[in-house]
Amino acid sequence: MKITRLSALLLLLTLVGCGGGQSSQYDIVDLGTLPGGYPTEGVAINADGLVVGKSAGRTREGKYFERRAFLWQSGVIRDLGALGGLRSEAAAISTSGIMVGAADVDDLSFGQAFIHDGYAMRPLSVPPGTVYSMAHGINDFGVVVGEVNYRPVSWTHGVMTDIALLPGHDEGTANGINSAGHIAGMSMKETGGNGGNRATARSHRAGDPPMSAFLAVNGQTTALPTLGGLTSYANAINDHDWVVGYAETVSGDSHACLWANGKAIDLGTLGGKYSTALAVGVTGQIVGQSDMSYNDESGLTARHAMLYTNGKMHDLNDMIPTGAGWVLNTASGINDRGQIVGSGIITGSFPTIHAFLLTPHR
Repeated sequence: MKITRLSALLLLLTLVGCGGGQSSQYDIVDLGTLPGGYPTEGVAINADGLVVGKSAGRTREGKYFERRAFLWQSGVIRDLGALGGLRSEAAAISTSGIMVGAADVDDLSFGQAFIHDGYAMRPLSVPPGTVYSMAHGINDFGVVVGEVNYRPVSWTHGVMTDIALLPGHDEGTANGINSAGHIAGMSMKETGGNGGNRATARSHRAGDPPMSAFLAVNGQTTALPTLGGLTSYANAINDHDWVVGYAETVSGDSHACLWANGKAIDLGTLGGKYSTALAVGVTGQIVGQSDMSYNDESGLTARHAMLYTNGKMHDLNDMIPTGAGWVLNTASGINDRGQIVGSGIITGSFPTIHAFLLTPHR
């Protein structure tokens, strides 16, 4: 779809310039579980409604492990396997159904970037001696982005290319790519070794952000502004070149953020101090999660799935049928039809975490 500068600007004004618009309501579908009934999380959805995500499960010895990639299609959930080991995780799916993520190559390691064509999982090329790799995004031309040894990369026809970090930085990741090949991600100065300090790095001088969202276009990587604080992180990009993620405010809180036309726009929260935007659709609707102003039953700050549209952040729990029996915690993906995927708690005598699919009423 061709997107003009004028149409993008008009859409931006509609989404962030006015509040109080009527929001769509949604039907909810439980995406179920892989055999064993362990928790599932929906991560991404394409235009045809195919969903990829990850599930918990058990090792051959019966021990618990965290991840197993799955594909959900037309009511059926399918294990995507791994690369010789046990664990895998799907991160994105293209319009044509090509899936990417990371998987075990043996029982002792995790972190080989993969591509899956619906029939078989294949490793993406990485340099000899690579410790960790992960594919995070894919566009409709099959260009994949991710990270290798905690540095941002892309793969085109299987050939890996480094993405430039910001000056003075030595770690990062590429998280999303649009149809034009423009890439959103994060660049930082490593402070803890092997990516272990990404979320909390604050040890650098003022004016030198320890972690910065970036937009990479034609080989040029540009830092995106914060909301007045030190850090920012980009999770996704759409075909309008709108980037979403989170950024630190002057007060030190982290708020969901939209970067458009060179500006950082604070999307607010649902009452708490933290929110993040995880995906943005072609119509500009944004999904993610936000802290609430109260605690949940465990005594921790409640965190709900959110939708940002018509200039306002909405709690998706208020947009599903009353009595649905869900607490939606995270919204991770949205497609061009406005369908949303994520994860939530099915309430009842034995609460469990399942992936969900929301479809707007028409």
